[in-house]
Amino acid sequence: MDKLLEVLSKTEVSDDSSGEKVHPRFGDYKKKSEKQDSQNVRRKKRLEELKQRRFDAVSHIRSLSEKGNSMEDNKSDNEGKSNKMDVDPLKKKYPDKLMLSEWLVDVPDDLKENWLMQVCPIGRRNLVIMSGRQVKVYTKTGKLVRAFHCAPYGNDCNVRTSVMDCIFSVVDQTYYVLDTMAWNDHYFYEADCDFRFYWKDMKLNENPYLCERSKTNPYPFKSLTVCACNRESVTTEMGKWDIEKVDGLLFYHRKNAYTLGSTPLVTWLKPDMLEKKLGKILGEK
Repeated sequence: MDKLLEVLSKTEVSDDSSGEKVHPRFGDYKKKSEKQDSQNVRRKKRLEELKQRRFDAVSHIRSLSEKGNSMEDNKSDNEGKSNKMDVDPLKKKYPDKLMLSEWLVDVPDDLKENWLMQVCPIGRRNLVIMSGRQVKVYTKTGKLVRAFHCAPYGNDCNVRTSVMDCIFSVVDQTYYVLDTMAWNDHYFYEADCDFRFYWKDMKLNENPYLCERSKTNPYPFKSLTVCACNRESVTTEMGKWDIEKVDGLLFYHRKNAYTLGSTPLVTWLKPDMLEKKLGKILGEK
């Protein structure tokens, strides 16, 4: 598990349950990067780097699977909690394992053609690791905070590993899935966003029991959809949400792999910044 978790990186999505607090990195938005290269220049460089990038995700996830399968069932006599397992508070921490976005400072020239937008609800960013039906949940600082059993999913799920990037809504008691890095031992760290999002939606749709709350599935998993960056699509996507429950908006370059650490190919805006920053580019209302 140690090796796999070392390849993941920290997040940008607010960990606060209140949308009224100032974003912890809002000050970064008010000033351009002090680096010589602009955000657009760094995007071009990163796309070139991705063409050369190679990452051995298979061996890391196999290590994770072996570790995850060693978890023991909770021996509680309470049948209503029989799906949960003990969480060791002294477990080693694994900080900064989720992909990190940047504030959207320089608007991409190809925003409409090559970028996707995703609405993010208020909640806590989590790394979710499934080893069979056993689920471990880590905070963005790497602390193991929850372990439980989920509903069966897919063929041979009892012996395979899945890894997801999620936002946990305290209000809904639901895991909203931002991204999927592995599913039943199929690995997508090198896949582009278009494919990862397609696969995520397809697999969750194929496994409806994972998306429903039940005795065998105490925490539902729901996919966060994406849309093209044009006025009609963005308006439709925003209309699906109560704005009071929205934390912010993520923008992904379609060709970005699941990049570790900060990347200019994933950017972030608060909802009230959308019109000022992108209004003219998105087109007339």
